[in-house]
Amino acid sequence: MKLFTNATANGNHDGLLRVDRGPVPIFAVFGTWNSASVQLQFSPDEGTTWLPVGSAITANGYAAVALPSCKIRAVISSAGASTNISGRIFS
Repeated sequence: MKLFTNATANGNHDGLLRVDRGPVPIFAVFGTWNSASVQLQFSPDEGTTWLPVGSAITANGYAAVALPSCKIRAVISSAGASTNISGRIFS
């Protein structure tokens, strides 16, 4: 499931994406970072409140994340001129 593809700027990405309870999903992020960071967030109340999931990611990598059935999004911060990153959820 794509969260974002070829993102080049700061901001929230795909806040309406929903994951359902089941196997622990993998959150993978990769690309050209140029000082950017990506924070996965989930909403316990259908998108009004957003809470961080783990620590922000600052380089190509992945994390196994246990989430309830909820909406998720990724927030990109500190994007530089050559930032071009993509994020996926695998379950």
